[in-house]
This record gives sequence, structure tokens and C-alpha cells, in this order.
Amino acid sequence: MSTVEEKRAAYVEEKLKEDGYRNLKTARKRWIFGLFGVHKFYLNHMGSGLAILTLTLAFLFAFLTDIGFVALAIAIIWWIVDLFRLPKLVEQANIVQREYYEEEAERRIHK
Repeated sequence: MSTVEEKRAAYVEEKLKEDGYRNLKTARKRWIFGLFGVHKFYLNHMGSGLAILTLTLAFLFAFLTDIGFVALAIAIIWWIVDLFRLPKLVEQANIVQREYYEEEAERRIHK
């Protein structure tokens, strides 16, 4: 391995050590608050985290109407499905994080 590649690999490992890997145990703890999208935000899925949060808030603001219960039902189903998807979601988040730091290392460390 060349010196540049070694520097890039060291950079990636250093950044991952600083930021830490996402882990399943922490994701499961955050899943408990999943109706507010907490586990999605932890895994950097901001769009779906905001969607779940919006559905839950729609229920809270309109809980006496039919649409409020539909929103809550969708959020609860999504939340339960995520419980079974958490291992794969954590793995994907770690892959994306590693790829990001590898690209950053390429930009910062030149031949």
C-alpha cells in the first residue's frame, strides 16, 4: 500500500473513531422513542425521521378527528416495521458513514 493510501486509511479510521460507529444497542434504545423519529435521526435518515415526527404530531394536534387516528396508525405501523429493520439500518448507516469519510480522505489527501 502506498503512503497516500495509508494516510487515507488512517484518516478514515481516525474519523470513525472520533464519531463512533452506529450500533444496534443504541438504535434499539432510541427506537423506544420512535414515534418521534429519534431512531431515524440517529441513523441519519432525516427525511423519514421528519415524516414519522410529522405523522405523530398530526395525531397529537388532531386526535379527535379521523385523519388524526390515520396518521397515528401509519406512524405506529412504520415504527413496528423499523424494529425488525434496525440491524440492516444500522449496517447501512455505518457503510454510508465510512464511504463519506473515504471520499473526504481522497479530497484532503492527494498524491
